[in-house]
Amino acid sequence: MGIPNDSLDLMQARAFAKANHEGQMYGDKPYIFHLEQVANTVRRFAPGNDKLLQVAWLHDVIEDTDASMVDMLIRFDKNVCLATLLCSDPPGHNRKARKSKQQQTFEHMRRVGVMQDEYVALAMAAKIADRIANVSNCASKGGNRLEMYRREHREFFKTFRPLEIGVAHVTVKLLHTHLFHLAERLGWNAK
Repeated sequence: MGIPNDSLDLMQARAFAKANHEGQMYGDKPYIFHLEQVANTVRRFAPGNDKLLQVAWLHDVIEDTDASMVDMLIRFDKNVCLATLLCSDPPGHNRKARKSKQQQTFEHMRRVGVMQDEYVALAMAAKIADRIANVSNCASKGGNRLEMYRREHREFFKTFRPLEIGVAHVTVKLLHTHLFHLAERLGWNAK
């Protein structure tokens, strides 16, 4: 559900995500439930960050629906679109291959020095908020997915570590710290 002061861009992102994820499920709930969890995580750590909230709503659109980058670019800010694309797992024959490719992409971006770009910080913050929402949801239910996230945690935590500089990475650092404490509460060794 929207907040009365949400911008037109944010309302459009929510509507676009809702329309494109129509009929998809997140466990036994409509997929919009997951998107709301991610957006609420962002609101908690970055209230008023309109672009990050848009990415929170849109983060799975390219990966999980028929929407294309062109569909996104005609509707949304370029940095929101690029961040959404970075949130999407690249093609791969299984989850491990897809996650490995995504991690390589972020590590390459670190090496070539584009981590300060706005869209990278937006993508990193959205990925961490998505992981917090997924782990929190699974922690309340248990099961195989929680174990999958536990196995992936070290590499995820390393890949999405914040830069020590840059205002855009303050939110990434806050979310990263929250994920560390969540993992600690679950008994995962994040160090």
